[in-house]
Amino acid sequence: MEMMIKGLVRNKNLYRTLNIFSYSTNGLPGLEIRVGTKSSRILKEKIIYLSRKLDVKIPIKRYVICVEEGENFLHSSELNHLELPILILYWCLASQISISKLDDCICGGTVSLEGIIRPLNIEGEYLRFFENREGVKVWKVIAGPAQIECRNLLRLPIEDLINLPLVGDKLKSITS
Repeated sequence: MEMMIKGLVRNKNLYRTLNIFSYSTNGLPGLEIRVGTKSSRILKEKIIYLSRKLDVKIPIKRYVICVEEGENFLHSSELNHLELPILILYWCLASQISISKLDDCICGGTVSLEGIIRPLNIEGEYLRFFENREGVKVWKVIAGPAQIECRNLLRLPIEDLINLPLVGDKLKSITS
């Protein structure tokens, strides 16, 4: 199985999107996360930790998730915004989230070790970029209720995909 999503990162109020592609095979079991030319060991361990803590049943397969950096290398603060889309891809590959197509979705955000989601919202000039485009592809942004929709950007509610608390919810922890 193969899937792709556009990862959304923000650095100093400038947004950019990155291709995140993934696949699963029956090869040597495990999770591999590659960001550009480097492996992201801490991000991989965080995703595995959250999956275990939340008792998400991951079939025994090989899962590979790659982030295509392009010409500009990722800043460490930008890498944090890729936690949520990578987690969504991983759980989709493992058939734990029921969504069949992610290649028309944009997503960015962090997930704490307690399982609290902080989705990245599209605002300002980047939101106007989507509003002012006519006759082009309509994108779905996986975000919380604070995300504003416009002509070419529809909100796909994160709360409908993943049953984890959002920042601002009354729940402070998945264990309470």
